[in-house]
Amino acid sequence: MPLFLFKSRLVQFLKDYYKLVKPYIDDDISRKLESFPSVAELTTLAEQEFIKYYGLFPTCAVFAPGCLTIAGKNTDLAESKSLSMAIQLVTLVVGKRSHGSKWCQVKTLSDEIAGEKAFELSLKDENLRVSTEETSWIRYLKGTIRSFKDKGAHVPGFQIVIASSLPVKCGLGSSSALVVALYTFLEAITNTYTRNVMEKTLACHFAEKIAAASCRVRITDVLTSVLGKVDKISVLDTRSLHIDRCDWNAIDVELILIELANLEKSNSPESSTNEICYKEAMIVTNTTSRWRTHPLGVSMMEYLFSQKPMQINRNVIDQDERIGKMKDAIRREQWKEWGKLLWENHHSACETLSFLPDNIERIMNMLKNIEGVLGASVTGYGASIITLVQRSTLKNFFSFLNSTKISQQRCYIMKSCKGASTLYTYERHLNPWTIKHLSHPKLIIKYHLRDKGDNVKKDYYNKAGKWSAAISLYTPRKSMDL
Repeated sequence: MPLFLFKSRLVQFLKDYYKLVKPYIDDDISRKLESFPSVAELTTLAEQEFIKYYGLFPTCAVFAPGCLTIAGKNTDLAESKSLSMAIQLVTLVVGKRSHGSKWCQVKTLSDEIAGEKAFELSLKDENLRVSTEETSWIRYLKGTIRSFKDKGAHVPGFQIVIASSLPVKCGLGSSSALVVALYTFLEAITNTYTRNVMEKTLACHFAEKIAAASCRVRITDVLTSVLGKVDKISVLDTRSLHIDRCDWNAIDVELILIELANLEKSNSPESSTNEICYKEAMIVTNTTSRWRTHPLGVSMMEYLFSQKPMQINRNVIDQDERIGKMKDAIRREQWKEWGKLLWENHHSACETLSFLPDNIERIMNMLKNIEGVLGASVTGYGASIITLVQRSTLKNFFSFLNSTKISQQRCYIMKSCKGASTLYTYERHLNPWTIKHLSHPKLIIKYHLRDKGDNVKKDYYNKAGKWSAAISLYTPRKSMDL
């Protein structure tokens, strides 16, 4: 056997063995981490609340993961590359279609959401207008329903309970996960699935734009929530919608997110780009490639635009190159090199944000002197810190965090997760023998639950199964008996 083949098989064996014994390794680290429910526990909690609140059993459950943007989210420019992965913190929706009803009833279990926890909404178009005075999750609900309706799909009445393990306002894509989960739920109860994932991504992105009342909404969080893969880190190019995935099977290192609860982003004018400067930066970014062939292209652009949009464009170019180097380092499993790039990304983010909360500056200065910390960078517009830590030094790392005595800090070991998925959906068959005198030519699609009392032959049950999605019948203009 060739030596290189033997080494590759040995490395794969060690990785598989590590995954096998990892659940039985107790190094007292879990006690120092923020605990959160798993998808199964979250589903059970939401189902119990649904039964308690509505007095019915849910027939559909879906979830969408949050998004950790390791690099690329500290700029106000929406069209830039990002290094992201779907994480194990999710937003889950359980519910039931209300037949004959034009109302949606919503109950949320999230303690971090301010405002009302229950809401009823008529599905008429005039009631789906978004107002900035409404609670944020209600705006995202309206935006999702409007986006789903725009593709010509019918939205029936429904009852849902929303549960989430994602912290709010921490740069982990909580709003994107909510929109994707609601959109996936509407697909499941209507059996109207989007043709491809890119179309679904653009529809959910449009829903976020409606809710935020702004065009400056990044698509990367939605794209990661829809297309997430287990043991994968993705490089997303928002301009071309190109996705490049890297394997994330690290044995020696862990990604730790340090998040400070109740941390508000600065409202200083330096922390955000005004609308005019933003549009100028977008023009520069989208036209720079056309000016490269001209001998005076760059200098001409500097005459046309002010210094700030040109600087934003240069920062985006440097950031895209840095993300490409990170991708190569992850593929080669060069963790020290990736750590250096994270430090570079942090310094660039500090220049872009022009501010950092005092607690985060304090932690970043102390992280540089901790053994085993290969790299760290601020992420989520300054809301949290992502660190690359050697697994053998995790105990010392968490001991350091406890010694900082910074209140309300929370830590998560970030694990990759699959994208938005349907856990279950139960829709009953339409009995074709009960349909009579259909006189109008149209495609008839019905969905309902099959009760035990339905008068259907046993052979039919055996062939069709207990649960199925729908049956479609095309009838001629003249009436006919089936």
